[in-house]
Amino acid sequence: MLSNVLLGVPALPDSLKVDGRELFGRMMRSPEFDPYILSAIHKLRETKRFRIVALTNNYSAQYERIRDTPPSQQGEHKFSPEAELEFLGWGESTGGPAGVGIRALFDDFVDSSVVGSRKPEPAIYQYACKANGVSPEEVVFLDDLGLNLKTAQKLGMRTIHVPIGGSREAVQQLQQLLGIQLLDSEIRSPNLRSEGRSKL
Repeated sequence: MLSNVLLGVPALPDSLKVDGRELFGRMMRSPEFDPYILSAIHKLRETKRFRIVALTNNYSAQYERIRDTPPSQQGEHKFSPEAELEFLGWGESTGGPAGVGIRALFDDFVDSSVVGSRKPEPAIYQYACKANGVSPEEVVFLDDLGLNLKTAQKLGMRTIHVPIGGSREAVQQLQQLLGIQLLDSEIRSPNLRSEGRSKL
């Protein structure tokens, strides 16, 4: 059997520490935004008929440790919902597409690390509905994961799957469901299949 040294393969570390919060934060702060979803959000907001709510899972272990630490001992990592939104690139001061803060695109931002429940647990969906004064039957829920969609369906929400590289088709389904033109013909198709998930 050939050893890793003979093959020129570096040895694997004995342990690997991954900071889930930082990893998720880097993904969320990415400058890449899905143009189809972004266009749909803008057009829905223009109608003034809908509430646009972001429902996101976040990593809570570190938040809980920071939150439970006395402020005098928190150092630079002081916990607050506002600070976490800034960390994720969703804060009011964070610049985004068209010169607006990403957070400003939404009427509400439901963060699992703040709420204490995460998708696909029913509680976070129910919390979002109650906080925004709607019933599940009034909601159209879009997500890229089937597990998250199944819970929404069980609660009575209409759902649309947004697979990687399939955001245009998802927005087409949404505009058919709502009877509103959400797609612009001049939007260039992003190469999302090769780049992975988009943020919005």
